[in-house]
Amino acid sequence: MARPDDDHELWRRWITLAAGELGLSPDDVPVDDLLRLTAVIAHGVDRPMAPVSAFLVGLAMGRGADREEAIKKLTGLAQEFAS
Repeated sequence: MARPDDDHELWRRWITLAAGELGLSPDDVPVDDLLRLTAVIAHGVDRPMAPVSAFLVGLAMGRGADREEAIKKLTGLAQEFAS
């Protein structure tokens, strides 16, 4: 069974490769924030909406939105949606 540290190393390798392929810096990827957001959405809304929501955050950022604010808004919305 893989250890969490092994998972994080795999994640770092993937993010470095994927970001490089897209001309981005891996340092700009808020992994922990996105994982928290997608967990809230997967459990409070529906699992397939987790990656869609992460895409929406990226789209909003591409149009000038603040990353932290976009994540905060969608996290709050998902929590309201679930109740």
